[in-house]
Amino acid sequence: MREHFKGALEITNKNLSLAAALVLVLLVLSVYLGFASFTVDTALEAGLSFVTLLFIVSAFASGWFYMVKTAVLDNNIGNYIWKSIPDGVGKYFGSFVGAAVIFAVMAALYGAGVVWLGTTLFGVLDFDPELLRSAMISPEGMKLFLNSLTDAQIRQLGSWNLLLVLAVWVSSFVLMFWVPQMLYSTKNPAAALWKSVKKIFKNPVPALKLFFFIIVLNFVMSLLNGLAMRNQAAHFLANLVYFYLTTYVVVLLFSYYEKNYSGCGSNGERQE
Repeated sequence: MREHFKGALEITNKNLSLAAALVLVLLVLSVYLGFASFTVDTALEAGLSFVTLLFIVSAFASGWFYMVKTAVLDNNIGNYIWKSIPDGVGKYFGSFVGAAVIFAVMAALYGAGVVWLGTTLFGVLDFDPELLRSAMISPEGMKLFLNSLTDAQIRQLGSWNLLLVLAVWVSSFVLMFWVPQMLYSTKNPAAALWKSVKKIFKNPVPALKLFFFIIVLNFVMSLLNGLAMRNQAAHFLANLVYFYLTTYVVVLLFSYYEKNYSGCGSNGERQE
């Protein structure tokens, strides 16, 4: 497993363009969402904005993940990696549109199931809306919100938080090879989902080790962002580290999949 970690780190360091592309597209999405929030007034405009956002995200995902696959196959490609974006969009745009729709449906059903389970086990959360909004904005608001809770409410909130964390972990573990499966082997997003899940549960122990490592990295990223919130310069540096580690995690998943599951030839296509 250490070889996977080291190899993914080397690929990420040689292809920092991956992190740069991620930052660039997220900036574009932020601008688009900000623009849409001020210009959308009707249901038709909202629907068109949603479809546009779906296409933007699908185009980015197909191009960016294909960049990652290209870097994993040839970690010395350098700046030529940018030329792989049109190929990725051309090959996988439809796959990511379908995957986004499937994910939205699954997320809605899964989320409803988690809410039902939490309500059944722990009851409905009932907090002051103003204090809750304040808690989402600043550390001071969060402190004020927590101080307003009774012991019973704190236990209830802790139970809900644990349930949500476990739910996210389970879904993330089950879905972590879905995208690599699409790019390496199965363009059909539904079939790719099924095959990727089967791969995980066919030999779950190595996948669990990999996932545990990713959880630790995610904790580090969250800790850095939390510590850096009070200082703008530190927050900026923490965001750079966040994008770098996010890129590293994706490279790690693709590299692990390519070496353990894909059976790819030099062109990156699956060899049956």
